[in-house]
Amino acid sequence: IGTKLIDLLVSTGLSASKSMARKDIQGNGIKVNGEKVSNTELLLSSELFVNSRMILSKGKGKHKVIDLI
Repeated sequence: IGTKLIDLLVSTGLSASKSMARKDIQGNGIKVNGEKVSNTELLLSSELFVNSRMILSKGKGKHKVIDLI
C-alpha cells in the first residue's frame, strides 16, 4: 500500500521496465481486478484489494495474484 502500480508491474515481472509499464497502462493493456487502468501514477490502496487480494492482468494471458499481508 502506497506503492506505485508501475513499480508493482516491474517487480512482478508483468512489465520489463517502468517505461514499458507506463506504455502498457497507456495502451489499455493493464487491468486491476478486471478493470482497465489508465492512470500511470496510480498508488496502491486497500480499496484495490478484494478479500485481501488483487489480480493484476496484462493482456489476455498474463495474470498475477497479489495478497495483502
